[in-house]
Amino acid sequence: MACHMYGAVVTDGLYPQLADAFPALASEIAELLRADGEPLAEAVADLPYYGPCTCTATCINLLTAPHGSSGSSMIQLERDGMDVI
Repeated sequence: MACHMYGAVVTDGLYPQLADAFPALASEIAELLRADGEPLAEAVADLPYYGPCTCTATCINLLTAPHGSSGSSMIQLERDGMDVI
């Protein structure tokens, strides 16, 4: 059974890739990571998209792991000296 989730098709309980749900965002993240020399840039296209974070009503984060997963790392991405992601 297939359903639509934020513009991407979810089938058989599998989640869409971030690049399918938000192609421009995934491309920008990869571009900024490459500019910083981060090897993670090549993995962005394959990240699953688990939906928006629900920790608070105003949280703007997108989940690339199931809610409540342990261990997170953050990389602040900048363009022209300004934080963008």
